[in-house]
Amino acid sequence: MNPALRERSRRENARALHRPSRVRNQPMSTKRHNADRSTDPRPTYIDLGTDAEGREHTYRTTVETIVVVRDGQRVHREQLGPRTVDDWMDFVAERIGWADQRYGLGAVDDLDVQWVSWG
Repeated sequence: MNPALRERSRRENARALHRPSRVRNQPMSTKRHNADRSTDPRPTYIDLGTDAEGREHTYRTTVETIVVVRDGQRVHREQLGPRTVDDWMDFVAERIGWADQRYGLGAVDDLDVQWVSWG
């Protein structure tokens, strides 16, 4: 290789090392996109109701978890895993009972529904 071309190539390579890359070698983003923008249409928290012992039950949809609170303190956290919110609602209904159910069919049962005839 010609010594002049070799020197020119060496200078260009040295310059490229000091120049920030526009495409390659960019640092990876550390931003958690899934926490910022969810495609889930559900709200982040859904109020399930108050059980017969006065504990508030809330469903956190982003992590599929039930949070139980009494007197402003979290007393229980249940990861749903393969179970559903309806399973949790049935569990509380059978074990403790609901004082005020605000989720599911049990919440609708207490409403005074009148059917309208389109006759």
